[in-house]
Amino acid sequence: MEGGRERMNEGGARIRIILVDGSSLFRQAIGGALGRVDGLEVIAESKTAKLAVNDAERTQPDLMVVDGDYFVSWLPTFIADVRAVAPDCKLLVLTSEQQLAPLIEALRAGANGFLTKEMSLEELVDAARTVAAGGVVVPQGMLSQLVRALLNQEGRKTDDSIMTLSKLTRRERQVLSLLADGYDKDAIALELAISPQTARTHVQNILAKLGLHSRLEAAAFARSHPILRQFVASDR
Repeated sequence: MEGGRERMNEGGARIRIILVDGSSLFRQAIGGALGRVDGLEVIAESKTAKLAVNDAERTQPDLMVVDGDYFVSWLPTFIADVRAVAPDCKLLVLTSEQQLAPLIEALRAGANGFLTKEMSLEELVDAARTVAAGGVVVPQGMLSQLVRALLNQEGRKTDDSIMTLSKLTRRERQVLSLLADGYDKDAIALELAISPQTARTHVQNILAKLGLHSRLEAAAFARSHPILRQFVASDR
């Protein structure tokens, strides 16, 4: 036993999976297929984002397989919500088409893998294992497009990111970085050796300075600005 959960596949760890989709047919088909694979276990099937977040908080899964078509308009918010309650959960997004924009949006929001629904069961299983182990999965045919797009976008966004993050104090940047890792105010207080009230004040100041409305938004913002880690490292 490890962390109260049984772990027993060939790599020493059973991969515990939540499926998320509004279609019961999808959940039953994919769930049944994955459930027959050694080392994989479907522990929950969620038909709404709210249920998925609740299930993630309750079960702390290793992997969440999400129908990106169903969540396309608010996928970044959904991913941030999952990360806030289950920071160790990896996310694999499935979509019906190879579209670059949703891929970039999903990866920037914190998804760990992206596949189209044309994939075979074997490809899905391989992707699930790769993502659960900490890897990133992207359709081979889209990889070169993704790299070019990200390089172009990073060049334009870096200056804006620096300007935005410079509004924060050193301590606020540390707090924001911890929010990105899923820490709540009590965990932040413990990590930084400050009181929970002080941690709460820092969070409120961050929200005000960045024009955000919630801790989840702040976490999503931090994950979409990877240069924050460089700021924090240089602050030490």
